Amino acid sequence: MNENPQHDGALGWTPPAPEHLQAMLPQYDQWEMIGCGGMGAVYKARQTSLDRLVAIKVLPPQVAEDEAEYVERFKNEARTMAKMNHPAIVAVYDFGETSDELLYIVMEYIDGTDVAKMIQAQGKLPVDHALAITAHVCDALTYAHEHGVVHRDIKPANILINMEGAVKVADFGLARMHDPGQSSVTEEGTTMGTPDYVAPEVLIIGMAVDGRADLYAVGVMLYNMLTGKIPSGNFQMPSEKMGCDTRYDAIVRKAMEHDVARRYQTSRELRRDLDQILTVPVAKEKPARQAPAGGMLPRQPPPPPPPSSPWGMIAAAVIVLGGAAVFFMQRDGPPPTPPAPEVASVEPAKQEPPQPASAAMPPVADAPVPVIVKTDPNAPKGSPLSKLPVLSYNGHYYQVVSDRMNQSNAQKHAQSLGAHLATINSQAEQDWMNRVLPPFLKQVSQWMATIGGVREKGVWQWVTGEPFEFTRWEDATVVSSEPEKNFILKITANSNSKVEWGLGGTSAGRAFLLEWDAAPSKTPAPSAPPPPMVESEGAKRLRELDASFRAALERDVLAVHRTALGDLNSKYLAALDRALSAETKAAHLPEALALREEAQLITSHSPLPAEDAPDLPAHLKTLRSTYRTSPSENPALHLPHQPAPHRDRPRQWHHLPLPEV
Repeated sequence: MNENPQHDGALGWTPPAPEHLQAMLPQYDQWEMIGCGGMGAVYKARQTSLDRLVAIKVLPPQVAEDEAEYVERFKNEARTMAKMNHPAIVAVYDFGETSDELLYIVMEYIDGTDVAKMIQAQGKLPVDHALAITAHVCDALTYAHEHGVVHRDIKPANILINMEGAVKVADFGLARMHDPGQSSVTEEGTTMGTPDYVAPEVLIIGMAVDGRADLYAVGVMLYNMLTGKIPSGNFQMPSEKMGCDTRYDAIVRKAMEHDVARRYQTSRELRRDLDQILTVPVAKEKPARQAPAGGMLPRQPPPPPPPSSPWGMIAAAVIVLGGAAVFFMQRDGPPPTPPAPEVASVEPAKQEPPQPASAAMPPVADAPVPVIVKTDPNAPKGSPLSKLPVLSYNGHYYQVVSDRMNQSNAQKHAQSLGAHLATINSQAEQDWMNRVLPPFLKQVSQWMATIGGVREKGVWQWVTGEPFEFTRWEDATVVSSEPEKNFILKITANSNSKVEWGLGGTSAGRAFLLEWDAAPSKTPAPSAPPPPMVESEGAKRLRELDASFRAALERDVLAVHRTALGDLNSKYLAALDRALSAETKAAHLPEALALREEAQLITSHSPLPAEDAPDLPAHLKTLRSTYRTSPSENPALHLPHQPAPHRDRPRQWHHLPLPEV
């Protein structure tokens, strides 16, 4: 086998250099070691044929009496892992053996962090994050166990979280197929797994091990996420240590049972108990009311039964994979209260008067009267992707959807609901949006949403086919900028709580505004076309001068400006990329997400907000400050104001906001 002088197994093994692996596996390039341990070394590389990043794990040489049997078993198990297809399991793409007889396995590359780093950075995880991560790990284990695969090394370091908040269980490629007669102790007495997470039966030679050993490790990991500590000895339960829901105690206790028969038998059972926490609130004991002198309190009606929990699977998914990644942050503060007249009216519900237990008893104060929200019976139900209310104006209905999609997908989603992306056709409609929409836009990423305007081949049009006549551009120069490119129309809530128009990239994902039309359509009936006008010589000369001026402006000013702006944006993106790499390595996920969103804004030619949000990371604020002050140092980043259609006033020049181009 391998003639490496350090062939004393994993303990004395030196991982190969990236350059050596490049020569052994030329179908991959850009090699970079990202981890190394007793189970091998992990490298990030690029698969040249598909131009995608992959993670390649190289195993240390195996010291065994029959290495040929070990290699054959590895290949059989790798084939089985490659057939596993589940969104919460890291995919296996390929495996093999190098010319110098090193085994390797090629897996999906996860751009993000792992739960161990999150615990190390934060001390412990928020309770809802720990709940959601555990639920998705249970989903992955359910799939694996039902396909006869036991992981045997569940621990925080093997649970990865990508930049979108998705949970991925890693190292399934090194698990063993479940054999009822197979022990987890090797012939040399070495136990598979990490000691703190190993179930008791794994340590017993000859003891059969199955998927319940993974569930023991899940219990340890849940305790670790909730408390930041590893349970050992006579440990305190999570509720005693952290004051969380006592139902977590029961889950940890049952998952970590030493008696396998008393432990959770399947990960479905564990997941079901997690769903109960997610969907059934804790019953809080009400403080005792003081009885009035000389009598007893009237008998209280029994409390209503708790709700059932068929929504557990949906609710757990919302925690992790909703529009914003809940594992990493909640970027916005509490949602502002929308203007009540625009949404609903409130009236008290009718209640029966309280019946005293006896006529001699003194009266007891009534409980607060509940209220009923009356909604428009004609309003649509709205999008299932949005928790924001459906608003009404002039017989039309509107809803902001926070899930981020490009305009094409957003329009398809709108059409599936009988709606379309919103259009704006009058000053009255714009005024209504200025008054009503900002509180809702400030609840979505970057305070902006896509609407139904599209520019193709230099011509603006609405997705509904309505005339694109009414406009309210904050900067008229952006309307005709970069004529060779297509753009979409987006609206942004500015710091003055008004709705601004702006350009957006066609492929960028962002929130969007839906509109349901009502009969009659708000599009006015077409009127008879006016008679054709004969152009005078003076008007023709003015038109030619205007065309000549605009051509010169494009050639001598705008093209130079775009070149300077492109150079500035390239430098800014490089700085963002360096900062993103540093924050990702430090497991600072909120900061990393903010930097990634900033890069998407720049690459989609979207304007930066006029003011920084209060929760914007300090590093990003510094980068933005440098970016915004660049125009003062480069005259090419200043633009002239393009003349308005009317020529009866002199031209004016001013400095335009840099990000708008």
